[in-house]
Amino acid sequence: MRRLFVVVVAVVGAGALQALPALAGSDEVVDRIHQLRATGLVTLTEDGRTVSSDLAGEEVVVDLLGNVVDRTPFQVKALAGAINPLGMPAVACVHDEKQPGFTPYIPPTDYPIDEKNEKGSFKFHLYSQDGARHDRRGAPTVQFLGCAVGGVDGQNGSRIRVSGPGMAFNDANGSNIIGTRWREGKTPEDYSVTLGFEVPVRGVTVKGSIQQDPSNYLKGSVVPPYEQKEMERLHRNAVNAWWEDGCRPYCTRWGGSNNYQGSVGEGLWEFPQWYKGDALALGWKMVPYVEHHCSNPFGC
Repeated sequence: MRRLFVVVVAVVGAGALQALPALAGSDEVVDRIHQLRATGLVTLTEDGRTVSSDLAGEEVVVDLLGNVVDRTPFQVKALAGAINPLGMPAVACVHDEKQPGFTPYIPPTDYPIDEKNEKGSFKFHLYSQDGARHDRRGAPTVQFLGCAVGGVDGQNGSRIRVSGPGMAFNDANGSNIIGTRWREGKTPEDYSVTLGFEVPVRGVTVKGSIQQDPSNYLKGSVVPPYEQKEMERLHRNAVNAWWEDGCRPYCTRWGGSNNYQGSVGEGLWEFPQWYKGDALALGWKMVPYVEHHCSNPFGC
């Protein structure tokens, strides 16, 4: 008897292939991970204004060894005076008072994340205090305080693995950072971190706060949570704070979070008062860290 075998071949375009997740069962480790690798530059003016560049870089897809298997250009403009979408958790940096020589730079830099399945924003506030204190030779110093807060929400099968802000003074040759703050440990429902200027008499303090779903861990470091060349280069002047799912680096399909997650970090930098103009011009590099994977077998 002759038997007829029918072979069906599915032809899929290149674009469709990029939209599909790794072929993993619910208990198998996901081997395709998306990471945002983009930076923005914020410089300051003598009259208290911020000048924010676009947030530019790329979104890469890496395998479990960290090898890049795909990349897509990424670029967004900073928003000025943006209003959070309805239902988006509140994030804020506020200062408690104003002292002589204190400058809050406005507007704060707000970089939106408005991808197909990842929504959120990252806000960066900068402040300075002239004549903060005097060095060993009696010369005055100026201090800059940065407060970064933000995060993202995963939708339609996107599972968030890392989310949080990073910032660094834009000089890899020196180390002017004298203070850092971030939260460590199990994630509370809402929390804040506070950092003040190092001055002889009580100075201005800045509090950053965030509301998020309590799960897994908050972390921080002078180095980024995943490969980010620019922030690695600036690590001696950096502060990074992020939320991280406990499944990393080997997450199964349903690992990660589909809720809003983020973090708060603050840094304090000090310079000779005469160097203030140079510091304003060099500025600070700002980074949103977003790592996620797709849990939907049909693509996200």
